Amino acid sequence: MRKIVTQPSAIIVYISAICVFLVPFLFRIVGASSVFRLVISFFVINLILAWAIGRMMRKYQLRWWVSLIMPILFAVNVWLQYAPYNYWLVPIYLVVTWLVLLKD
Repeated sequence: MRKIVTQPSAIIVYISAICVFLVPFLFRIVGASSVFRLVISFFVINLILAWAIGRMMRKYQLRWWVSLIMPILFAVNVWLQYAPYNYWLVPIYLVVTWLVLLKD
């Protein structure tokens, strides 16, 4: 079990789930305004996460489908909680991940 938990693709799944689902929820509990919550969690934290996923994919030579984990989780979260105009962030996260992955 420990071997599965420490694999890079599993770490990406765990960190993505935390950043996509838990961080906006924590901002809501703290009482942050909705604009602040969306800017910090959607633009700052998730863009940094997309960059980190691209770096991990390049470092560990992970498969292409690993880049889809975070955007799919984000799309599910938008479908459950947020307005549909937030879907336009999904391709941005993919592009950031792929740009970092392809950067030499």
